[in-house]
Amino acid sequence: MFYPQYFSLFIFGITISMSGPLLGQMETAFQVDSAEIGLLFSFFSVGFLISVLLQYFGSAKFTLARSAVAGQLLHALSLTGFCVNPQYESALALYLLAGFAGGAIQISANAIVARQAREGRSFALSILHLCFGLGALSGPLLASVLVDRMLSWRWAYGLNAAGALLAFVWIWSASRGHIQLMNPDQEREGSIPWSQFRKEPLIALIGLSILLYVGVEMAINSWATLYIQARTSLDAALAGTGVSYFWAAMTSGRLLMAYASRKIPPALLVLLLTIFAGLAYFAFLHAETGFGVLLCLTLTGFAFSGLFPLYLGLAGGIFPAHIKQITAMAMISLGIGFMIFPWLVGQIKESANIGLAMQSLLWPLVCMIGLSIPLLGKRHRSAAAAG
Repeated sequence: MFYPQYFSLFIFGITISMSGPLLGQMETAFQVDSAEIGLLFSFFSVGFLISVLLQYFGSAKFTLARSAVAGQLLHALSLTGFCVNPQYESALALYLLAGFAGGAIQISANAIVARQAREGRSFALSILHLCFGLGALSGPLLASVLVDRMLSWRWAYGLNAAGALLAFVWIWSASRGHIQLMNPDQEREGSIPWSQFRKEPLIALIGLSILLYVGVEMAINSWATLYIQARTSLDAALAGTGVSYFWAAMTSGRLLMAYASRKIPPALLVLLLTIFAGLAYFAFLHAETGFGVLLCLTLTGFAFSGLFPLYLGLAGGIFPAHIKQITAMAMISLGIGFMIFPWLVGQIKESANIGLAMQSLLWPLVCMIGLSIPLLGKRHRSAAAAG
């Protein structure tokens, strides 16, 4: 059941990334300004968080395979509705549903892969997130090609909806062939007792680490281009390539990290990557040339490449019987970091300047290094399950 999940997350990566080149057309079509079109992404985030919270507290009621099938079907339907819908208000509702579907897709894909790959969990999760990264890279390229050919933004969402429908059919067919994933007695999970949480505070450390990691990643994604323009003589087009290099390094690095996790204990690899990320980002802030700035930002993306699947693998190794609930907790941390950090950096920029705002991201990186150290004590226990 790995390949359908890989394809599912590839399509979802396209969904979350392709809107950038299409925003101008969408503003014209819906007759709204930039602030109003930005509400689409807020509604998407709200839908995503509602979905993961529902699956966290309802982990005993929903099977993974049914979540995967339902999430992918809702994904296809919401994208189809969005590409034919002429009204802004209903577009917001459809983006909310797309976010809700995304939460189900993320949790089910990560949990199914983690559960099935009991040996080499970090490797399998790294490949899964490599597919997501490839989708995130493909989305803007697809949208840009369609815009260059003078085609409507609706074509982009229509093609994406077709891909989501194909993913739904594939996952549904694979689920029918893997009866154990549809068996409630085998698949449903009870909630993790709080007494177990108290015995394993490392779960909270991993959740906080994911929140900080995703927050820094998305803040860089949102504000790095403006910072590069302010600090260097690069024009907007060249400055914008910095974020592309950042994501390309993160995507390609995941393949290398998948193999590294088989040779290096996952907890030690997390510590090494967080240290490297901190050093690379510090160098990014202090680079004097355009080339140096772009190089250091690319290295930061490479350092980030293995962190999320490694965190998931370590958490799954602590509570292997509660993979779905652990994955939902990780997605809650992801959603919170995604919403808070880009907004916070924007507030610092408005009250001070973009330089100070980007420098503030060093502190969460330092915290991530500190939070990685206690994980080393569990590396022998979790290594077999996580990597």
